[in-house]
Amino acid sequence: MLSQVRSEEALLDGVEALLDAAEWETEVHWTVPGPVVLFDSVWPGTTLLDQQPENHLLIDLAPGTFRVSFASIATGPETRVGIVRLLSDKP
Repeated sequence: MLSQVRSEEALLDGVEALLDAAEWETEVHWTVPGPVVLFDSVWPGTTLLDQQPENHLLIDLAPGTFRVSFASIATGPETRVGIVRLLSDKP
């Protein structure tokens, strides 16, 4: 684990190393019509794109059903990162 997070790059490097050991919560199934926007729930979704254009991630998904799960990963003594995993139900 990282003892101190000095940059976003260092944080992401630490998370990648911990993904295999992550304790994923129960999956839910999510049917989407196409692309979706992922954002931190601290920002209101109705104004996000206008007022916080850099604080979201456009995910170009094909229409279909996905398995979604979440894990909270400790990357240091005072740092945790929430990870959302999307897996296609298509074989």
